[in-house]
Order: sequence, then structure tokens, then C-alpha cells
Amino acid sequence: MAWLSLRTRMDAEIKVYVAPSCKEGPNRIELSGGTRPATISEISDPVHGTAYEEGARLPCEPWRRPTADEAERLIVTAVPRNMATSVAIVRLPGEFTNDLREAIRSINAESLEVKLLQPLRTICELGEPLHYIGPGANPANLKTVTINHDIGRYNGLHVDNWDLLDLDSRHLATNRICINIGKGDRYFMFLPLSLMAIASVLSEEMVPG
Repeated sequence: MAWLSLRTRMDAEIKVYVAPSCKEGPNRIELSGGTRPATISEISDPVHGTAYEEGARLPCEPWRRPTADEAERLIVTAVPRNMATSVAIVRLPGEFTNDLREAIRSINAESLEVKLLQPLRTICELGEPLHYIGPGANPANLKTVTINHDIGRYNGLHVDNWDLLDLDSRHLATNRICINIGKGDRYFMFLPLSLMAIASVLSEEMVPG
């Protein structure tokens, strides 16, 4: 079932905030028609040495720019206050030079506050405690990048569970800040729907008729 049809049945929708310092909002967002299961070839034929696990879900292609109506429903201009239902796209202050990229790649606990957190605090409200995961790198042109290290396979679209919270408490989970320190575009893929809203619709769909 496509996300656009699901939105009409759900109360809690995820909104996207694009800071004024970034490019025009709709030009930063692309939509998929929904999700699909990984194909037999994606499960059996490794890409860069890794294949998808059985049952993995991937976004349907092709991707497209949102229509004016879709952009109006997805994108907000006011700074979000509810982080549980928001995705914010911001730009680090100052010039994003190669030297700055390298400084972020090689950051350590001692330089974290000065090199990264101080600039972030000028544009974001950071809560405590903060956990620095560190830099990561992935090959180009992958459909998704997260690997289930228990079985050594890509797991496709998924829900992080770092805080080990129950479904009805997921709105209290830790927020994540990702910074693209590479020279190419990176994409954050998500469904613009809350987990509780998805669970509610699934419970209706799975009730025997």
C-alpha cells in the first residue's frame, strides 16, 4: 500500500523542515511510490560483497519530485518543536571546506565539542546525553546501506532500536544527527508516518474479515 494513500487514514504525520540556509525545500526531497520486497537476485547476488537478507523491504522506483500539493503537506517553514514527528535539514554554519570535512572525520573525544558541537549548537538545540557514533563510509550507488551484522546482509528499510523502547514509547527515543562529510549527495530514506499510526493501520488490515 503506497504511503500517500495511507496518510489519509493516519493522524500522526512526519513533517520535513528545510532551513532557509539550504536549497529550496522541494528540490531536496524525492518521493517513492511505496516499498517492495527484495528480489531473488538482490537476495542471492552480492553487491560490493553483500546481498540483502530475505524479507528485506526496499523503496519502489522510480523516485520523483513532489507535486506542489505534496510539498505543501510534507514541508513546514516553522522550526519544529516536536522532534518525534520531524525531520530537519540544516546547513552547518561557515564554509564547508575539505579541511573541515577532514577535521570531522578525524575527530576525537577531546576535540568533539570545539570542532563539531559548538557549530551545531548555533543552529540546533542539543539535549543530553550526547553519543558520538563516529564517521562511516559506504560504496556509491547502493539502494540502502545498513547491514545486519548478525548475518552479514543488508537489511533494507528498518526501524532502529538503540534505545530498546516499546512501540508506544518510541516517540521518546533518541534523535539522530547525520552530517554528510563526503563530496557526493547522500539520502535519508523514511516513511512520513509515525510507528504508532502504522501499527494502528496494520491492526485494522490484519483483523480477519
